[in-house]
Amino acid sequence: MFKAGKTDTEKWGYGVQELIRSNAQYTNWRCEWKTGGFDAKGATQISADNTPVNEDGCLYLTFKVTWNGSSYAVSINNSAAPQAVVDYMNETYAKDSEAYIGFNLQNGTKGGKCGITVLKFGTNENDAITPMGDDSREPENFYLTIADIADANTVEAGKPAIYMNGNRAQSDVKQVPEAANGTSTINDDYSIHVVASTSTPYLGFGVANDVSYAIEDFPVAMVVTRDFCTCGEDECFALESTNMYMMTGEITAAANDCKVNELNMCDSAYVVDGHSYLFFFYDFSDADAPFETTGRINSFRIDFAGVDVSTAGANAFDVCFGAMFRSVDEAVAYAEAYFTELGWVEETEPATTEEPTEEPTEEPTEEATTEAPKADATTEAPAADNETDAPAEGGCGSVVGFGAIAIVAVAAVAGMVSFKKKED
Repeated sequence: MFKAGKTDTEKWGYGVQELIRSNAQYTNWRCEWKTGGFDAKGATQISADNTPVNEDGCLYLTFKVTWNGSSYAVSINNSAAPQAVVDYMNETYAKDSEAYIGFNLQNGTKGGKCGITVLKFGTNENDAITPMGDDSREPENFYLTIADIADANTVEAGKPAIYMNGNRAQSDVKQVPEAANGTSTINDDYSIHVVASTSTPYLGFGVANDVSYAIEDFPVAMVVTRDFCTCGEDECFALESTNMYMMTGEITAAANDCKVNELNMCDSAYVVDGHSYLFFFYDFSDADAPFETTGRINSFRIDFAGVDVSTAGANAFDVCFGAMFRSVDEAVAYAEAYFTELGWVEETEPATTEEPTEEPTEEPTEEATTEAPKADATTEAPAADNETDAPAEGGCGSVVGFGAIAIVAVAAVAGMVSFKKKED
């Protein structure tokens, strides 16, 4: 399965669900375990050693549930479920329970095929039997009505063609995003609050069926976060890492051949009322993009890396929105306008005073002599119309004005006079 199903436990049951994803070679399997109404309970990996494949390239899966008299256990291909799943089963089921096992297969490519054959089932491996019978059912095809791709000129300059947050009614999101490898809720501002259960939570944004734009026209994806920080310090230094899956055209689900590792991000955090905001982006029109994108923008998924789940509160953050833009410049400008509306004030560099260019003082010739002033003699300051205002002292901008150079030069016995700018 590529995503959780219905959460109506009265209709669909309140058992244990497992979402399984793999690469095409079956060498990297990830199992996401959920209970009840698809509440995330953690994830496990299935090693390549436990993924046998037959000569036709079909994968063998073995699903096992046991009861030892005091506790349940469940595994797939010898990969045991997290303890949270076992605890749920022990608390929810009777000691002698009956249950059913169901399968849901999905192919992430439009028109793709997939199938499954139950080889054996039973109460133990030794006497498991092969299903028999001639029952069958014709397949039912369900088709979605997707809007035609809209003209890019219908989108105002500087605005996103697609804007998605936790509000289905007022954004372009197809379904309210739900975090994987953690839990998520919707905040009052319709940002998505994520509480990670592993170091790699992720969030998917699907585009509503009645909103269609081409990736060729709006190739820049951006995601804005609040308080997502993996620096481990009181201050965020914008060193976070994210990946993205971009699904366009005939591709409708995340797969390794539509993944971008390490998105670009802002140079520094935007701090507003003690909250740290970041934005992550990628331009899919870039010649160095790892794969070609074409057609309708169907969805994208952002994966967060390095989340600290051992420190209380460090595993919680908000995803403000995801959006698609014409260019990186428009995306950055939109994000900064968003931060400004929240109260962010751009820091400006303090004004500096340039040091006047020192004119060289001509060294007297050998024949010329300069008499030192007599003790009772006085040296007059230059006339007012020859004065140059010296900048006020303070900081790196402190310099000695040209008028002072003139005074010292008159008082010098002989030779050149030089000055060095005051160091910080």
